[in-house]
Amino acid sequence: MSLTKNDLQAIGELLDEKLEPVKAEQQVQSKILKEHSGILQEHSGILQEHSEVLKEHSGILKEHSGILQEHSEVLNGHGKTLKSLKSKVNRIDTLLDIVAKTYDERIVGSQRAIKRINDHLGLSSQN
Repeated sequence: MSLTKNDLQAIGELLDEKLEPVKAEQQVQSKILKEHSGILQEHSGILQEHSEVLKEHSGILKEHSGILQEHSEVLNGHGKTLKSLKSKVNRIDTLLDIVAKTYDERIVGSQRAIKRINDHLGLSSQN
């Protein structure tokens, strides 16, 4: 069986009819892809800008972290110094309490001794 020119033309028209919706859909999809490609390029640019900002912020945070670490070390040093000073002040306070008690005891002892001497000499403590 051989096909005639009319048969081939009819087959071609039938194929064109069947392929027309596919071509139209491909054109719509191509247009949508082009639009999406443009949007993706815009978003890519925005993401790149955000990435640069984040890198800057990361650098700033690292710098601040270093400063905080330095301050922490200084404060730890002061804390140790303050603990040492507090300990020394407590020891001095304890020593002063002992010295004050000793002097109070000596004063009381001296007053008693003076009273005994006065009593022994017959002097009154009221004079």
